[in-house]
Amino acid sequence: MSGGAYQYAHRSVSLMADELHCDCPLRSAFRAHLRLVADAMYALEMEDSGDGADWRPKVQRVVSPHAVLEQATRQAEMAFGNLTEALAQVREREQEANND
Repeated sequence: MSGGAYQYAHRSVSLMADELHCDCPLRSAFRAHLRLVADAMYALEMEDSGDGADWRPKVQRVVSPHAVLEQATRQAEMAFGNLTEALAQVREREQEANND
């Protein structure tokens, strides 16, 4: 296993989760969340290092479907803008060619 695509950043998150002083339910919940995040980070690191990992379910545990939809919408809007610009350039060139 090669790993290390992100210098094992998940270890820092895991360490914080392990060392976090939990004196209330909110901190305990946050520690549990950090552990899920660290697990997802590890899976992504293994995937991106070429070692393969079942990363999707682990990331889905810490990212809401709404957040995924928001990002997909932003990407679609950017793609639409790029497409619109490219089409305008093609049409402009076609019009110039027809005028010659």
